Amino acid sequence: MKPFQVVVIFAALLSLAGCGGSGKAAVSITVSPTTASVATTQNTQFAATVTNGSTSAVNWEVNGLLFGDAVTVGTINSTGLYTAPQTVPNPATVTITAVPLADTTKSATATVTITLGANLAISPSSLTMPAGAQQAFNVTSNGMAASGIVYSLSCHTTGGCGSVTSAGLYTAPLSPPSGGNVILTASLTVSGSTFSTSATITIQASAQSLTGQYAFTFAGINAGAPFHSAGTIAFDGSGNITGGTETVNSNGTVSTVNITGGTYTYSATEGRVTATVQTGPSTSVTWYLALTNRNHGFIEFGGTGISASGTLDLQDSTQFSLATVNGQWTFRVSGLNISSPAKEVAIVGAFSADGAGNVTTGLLDANDGGSLSNGQSVTGSLTAPAAGTGSGTLTLNSGFGAQTFAYYIVDATHLKLVETDANRSTAGDAQLQANSPYAIGDFHGNLYFVLSGSSASGQLGIGGSVAVSAGAITGGSVDKNDAGQLALAQAVTGGNYTVQDATTGRTTGTISLNGTSINVVLYPLSDTSFNILETDATQVTSGSAMIGTGGNGSDSAITGNYALHLAGTVGNTPEDVVGQLIANGGGVFTGGLDITNGGAGTALLASPYAVAGTANSTLKSGFANFGSVGFNLYIVDSTQVFLLENDNKGMLTGVMQAQN
Repeated sequence: MKPFQVVVIFAALLSLAGCGGSGKAAVSITVSPTTASVATTQNTQFAATVTNGSTSAVNWEVNGLLFGDAVTVGTINSTGLYTAPQTVPNPATVTITAVPLADTTKSATATVTITLGANLAISPSSLTMPAGAQQAFNVTSNGMAASGIVYSLSCHTTGGCGSVTSAGLYTAPLSPPSGGNVILTASLTVSGSTFSTSATITIQASAQSLTGQYAFTFAGINAGAPFHSAGTIAFDGSGNITGGTETVNSNGTVSTVNITGGTYTYSATEGRVTATVQTGPSTSVTWYLALTNRNHGFIEFGGTGISASGTLDLQDSTQFSLATVNGQWTFRVSGLNISSPAKEVAIVGAFSADGAGNVTTGLLDANDGGSLSNGQSVTGSLTAPAAGTGSGTLTLNSGFGAQTFAYYIVDATHLKLVETDANRSTAGDAQLQANSPYAIGDFHGNLYFVLSGSSASGQLGIGGSVAVSAGAITGGSVDKNDAGQLALAQAVTGGNYTVQDATTGRTTGTISLNGTSINVVLYPLSDTSFNILETDATQVTSGSAMIGTGGNGSDSAITGNYALHLAGTVGNTPEDVVGQLIANGGGVFTGGLDITNGGAGTALLASPYAVAGTANSTLKSGFANFGSVGFNLYIVDSTQVFLLENDNKGMLTGVMQAQN
């Protein structure tokens, strides 16, 4: 053996001996960072690296205490996140130690210097307050009044969380946000570090949630005579009605009614408004309202021989000019042809206005008791709106005939309409089209709809959903309630639709069922929302249609507070319902209803529901004329649901919209 080989072998033996003769490398550990500075109550992250260990797990200690102590030296969790105590310890440094479980004789350390942080506290930290109210918040730092605080707000709504001044004075929004909660956060930056604390504010609706001048429409019956109306009403935010005016078409006789005053109360716990509306020194009527937010809601009123309901929307008085009615508009009105006997009539269409009082072009479709007027060309004019009410006159001329409406401006995208002709009594809305011109490729997805009107049997409702794409209807389900005669869950076997006019978006379609079909015409408000009219000669129905997601196919698709509106008949008696439904996401409704059926009644309700395609729900009340009524639900999404009564007690259709 050569001498060099002996030296190498001997060196190797010495190396093995240095490792205990086992052949394994020693466990080692390092901690990063090795020094840190942390303000009181704040945290910093440490990481431990174990080398040559059978496991990378470590135990963390602060000044020799496993996981530390929250009061004296701070704490560190199993992931190495260190949180400083609320006060600076003495001395102001602590030692972080990481001990590898692979070899507890080894360790690595880091030093943390604790500095005085902001230690922010806010008062009050939680409270419930009415919409529109104000609350001052006070913030302290280390027990003393703090300066330089920056405030921010967050909530689940598109309508606003309220406002807060630099001094901490918070003003609640006039509409409670979805879920009712607002988070107010107070932040302070010290030496480059930002500290924060927050308060939870629960907003409840109040009289201020109904503030301003609103435009409304009604449809109903009074002493056996049908009537339709549109008008304005002003609420002062303090429980008083300060005025308004109403254009009423009662069975072809048109009159103007002045609203001279009144009062209202808002039930924060039930989400409903009760208003006493005065129309003379000794004449008043009680309105019941359910608001989705400050800008929009549903109305119902009744009494002996009276039943009516409708919608109201906050007016923007800065838009009270002819220039507002400019661009491409779509409209839908429905009501009665005043003949003997009276016939159901429904009209949909679209027109172009030039902002100077001229209706230059348009198209109109009408179903007048089964007599069809399809694709009629439209021209017309508008008079300038009154300064105080935003009301004027709209005239439409077509092959269907000359029609005159009183219009009330909501804003630059929305008008309320009531027909003032002696031969028809109708009411509805006109809305600015969002995406004209239109093409067949614009409309695809699942289309949900509910239609109401009449047939030879009486009041008729149709609801359902169909799949639409590239001009084809490929599936879905349709339900029909014909004066209590039910044809539910009819499978859609096919169909088609065609955009007939790109400017107005006028689209015709056929929904094929087993042995029958439904023919319709649609005018889009946007790519996802439509006015829809049935164009079959045997019945008259119209309504709304929307392309949506359908929820998630489970009860959790319907969660939170909803405003409800239903209208129709029980037997031959008109019935109108508004109220609030509270869905728990687990299949149960609670809430309150205001119901008119030859008289008014109020009752709380509890209602199990199920969501699976066309869902079934039962609304139960203590009002004798309502009792327990079953509905199919057509879920556009979590904010909008159409309803159709699915029993033989009567025929109600409607909508529930999320409150926010």
